Amino acid sequence: MDTADWGSTRSAWTFKWLTIAGCAGTLAFLVAEMRRENFAGEWRRHQADYAAELDPELAEAFDPGIVQAFVPALGRVDRCQSCHVSVEDPAMQDALLPLRTHPGDLLAAHPPQDFGCTICHQGQGRATTSDAAHGRVPHWEEPLLEGELTYTSCGRCHAEVGLFGFEAELYAGGPSGEEIRSGELAASIPGAELLARGKALVVSSGCLGCHEYRGRGGSLGPDLTHVGDKGVHGYDFSHLPHGVERTPLGWLETHFLDPGAVSPGTVMPGMGSTPDEARALAAFMLALRTPDVPARYVPKPRVASESRELSGGELYDLFCVACHG
Repeated sequence: MDTADWGSTRSAWTFKWLTIAGCAGTLAFLVAEMRRENFAGEWRRHQADYAAELDPELAEAFDPGIVQAFVPALGRVDRCQSCHVSVEDPAMQDALLPLRTHPGDLLAAHPPQDFGCTICHQGQGRATTSDAAHGRVPHWEEPLLEGELTYTSCGRCHAEVGLFGFEAELYAGGPSGEEIRSGELAASIPGAELLARGKALVVSSGCLGCHEYRGRGGSLGPDLTHVGDKGVHGYDFSHLPHGVERTPLGWLETHFLDPGAVSPGTVMPGMGSTPDEARALAAFMLALRTPDVPARYVPKPRVASESRELSGGELYDLFCVACHG
C-alpha cells in the first residue's frame, strides 16, 4: 500500500470513529433526557404528592403520567396539568401550589379539555419544568400571568372588555353602530375588578380626545383599539427608570404615572394617577386584544339591561376632559 492510500484509509477510519462517538454521545444525551423527563421530572414528584393525599383505593388506581390538553382550535398543546394535576379536585382547595384547586368557578365555563390553560394564563404550554412552563426563559414573550393580571387575556374572547362597538367583535368587523351606549361602557367581566376600574378611568379621563378607539377619537396618540397586541418588542425601554421591569406592564404603569419619563417630548399630559390607578389603566390596555379565537369561543357580551345613548356630559368626559378639564 502506498503512502497516499494509507492516508486516505486513515482519514476514513478517523471519520468513522468520530461518527460513532457522535452517535453514542447523542444516544446518551437522549437516554438521559428521557430519564429526566419521564422518571425524574418535577411533574412526577408533584403527582406522587397528590397520590399521597388520596384515599388508599384512589391512590392505587391513580395512574401517573404526562397530562396533555390538545386544543387545535386554539392552537394549544398544554401540559400544565401534569404538575397542576388536582386543579379540578375540590378536595384540594386548601392545598399548596401546584396542587391547589383552581379558584372560583371559572373552570365550569372554561374546561381545560376545551380551552387548555395558556389561552388565559399564558406561559409555555408544552414545557414540563417550572421555569420553562411559566415562561421564565429568554425570548419567550408570553410569561405566566398571575392573579388579577390573568384577566388581561379575556379580551381574546370577551367583547365587553373593550369600550364600545361590540358588534365589530361579534360580527367579523361589522359596523360599530352610530351610538355609544352606556351599557357598553359599563359592561365588564365578573371577577375582573382591575379591568373594570381601568375601563372606568379611561371613560372618565378623556383619553379619546387624543387616542382613537374603533375609528372614534383623536389622532395625537396611538390607536388603542388593539393596543394589547403589542409584544415586548413594541415598546421602547431605553428611558424606563432603573429597577422597573422591562415588560409591557412595567412600561405602561410608569407611563401612566409620568408620561414624559418614558416618552420624552410627548404631548400627553400627566394624569396625576396613583400607583393603583396606573396599574388598573395598564391592565386594561393589555386586555385590549384582537379576538383570535373561533366564533364558538366568543360569548354574548354582558351588557347592562338599561342601556341608553350617552348624555352630553358623559361624552364630554369620554372625549374632552383630559385637555379641557
